Order: sequence, then structure tokens, then C-alpha cells
Amino acid sequence: MKNKSIPPFMAKSLALVPENTNAALLIRHSIRYPIPPGDFGNDIPLTPEGILLAGEWGRQLNRYIGKIFSSPVGRCVETGRAVLNGTGQNKGTVHTDPALSESFVHDINVAGPVFMEHDPIWVMNRLLQNIPVPGMVPVEQGVKRIMTFMFSNFSDTRPCLNLHITHDSLLSPVICYLLGRNTVDEENWPRMLEGAFFWYEGPELFLSWRGARWNIGRDLFQRDFEQLARSLRNPVMK
Repeated sequence: MKNKSIPPFMAKSLALVPENTNAALLIRHSIRYPIPPGDFGNDIPLTPEGILLAGEWGRQLNRYIGKIFSSPVGRCVETGRAVLNGTGQNKGTVHTDPALSESFVHDINVAGPVFMEHDPIWVMNRLLQNIPVPGMVPVEQGVKRIMTFMFSNFSDTRPCLNLHITHDSLLSPVICYLLGRNTVDEENWPRMLEGAFFWYEGPELFLSWRGARWNIGRDLFQRDFEQLARSLRNPVMK
């Protein structure tokens, strides 16, 4: 699953995001070294190629960058820093938050052995089919956590693109759940440095993924999320 370039459709997905609107990019980290068998891989860094590609992606982001958030895992932080350097908007920092690594985890001590025994695609398919996975929360709860996190971090000064650097096992269930898919395979699994954009048009949530634009609608979650989202509408341009 090791890509040698920025994944196809990323530029097209970005072009589908309306100008002058708050948007969030949820993206997998860039190319890393292989994870040894029996290792969680938390200490595995990006390759030099991965750092260069993340910087190139930053140069392609023709939007005003608001904030960059990252999983606390080092390769995600490295990705965020390289993207930020590539944008030329070197005014900020990369903020780490466990929401970008643990939104689907209830108890890592219980969930960890599951990931050691099974590959992540197997685990995510069980989540998507509402089959309980030890140590993990139901898929809707995990998606609600990450969406609430992303849409609670916009400023009220000017429209911007916020970046959120995460992992394949968090990005995949978010995409599948929002698109109404209950299975995922290797072909549809997020590649390194691949992600989806999210934004609102009026009361409706949209996303762009692999070059396609999707209207997710307005009745996805319970009222508390809708109330939060309503308070985070795009600032008025003057």
C-alpha cells in the first residue's frame, strides 16, 4: 500500500471545496517505514520521501490554512510539520490531540491485542457491520467524536482550511460510515497522504473523497451535534 506520489484525486477533491468557506481535511500521514510484525508501530517515522511528499502537498494547498492538528504519534506530527512548511504559511504549530488516534477506542489495553491478532481491515469491517470489537466504541459514536472535534476548532476571523493528520484505521471508518458503506477492502483503504475534505453548505454537510463530491445531509447525528455545527457556520465575509 506504499504510494510513491501524492495519491490521485487529492487535487481534484480540493478543487471541489467551495472558496471562502470553512473546511476540514482529515488525512492519513505520509509514507512511513514498514512496521515490524508484532509491533504497534507508534515509533515508526516517515521516510525522507514521505517528508518530501508531505511538503509537496502543502505547496499544492491553495487555501488559507487555519490550524493543523495531529495524532500524537510522531509520523503524524512529522507530516503536519512538513505540510505546514510546504504551504509557506509558517506562522503556526502542529497541535496534537488523542481524538485523531483514539476516537474509536474505549480501552487501548483491550483493543490493542485485537489489532495484533487481526489486520485493521478485518477490525474495521466488524465495526462497520455493528459487530462489537473488544475495547472499541460503536462506529457511529467514533465518527461523532471525530466530526465534533473537527468542527469545534474553527476561528471566527476568516474562512480557512483546518488540517487533521490521522491514521488509516480512523479515516477509513469515518469515510465508510458517512457514505453508507458497511464494508471496506484494500482497494478502498486510505493510502498514505490520502484524505477527505468536509464542509457545510447551509445546514447540510458535504465531503469530497477521491475526486467525488457527496452531500451527506443534515440528519446524520443526534441534536447535540447539530446544535454544535449550527454555532460553527462560516464567518460572514466583509
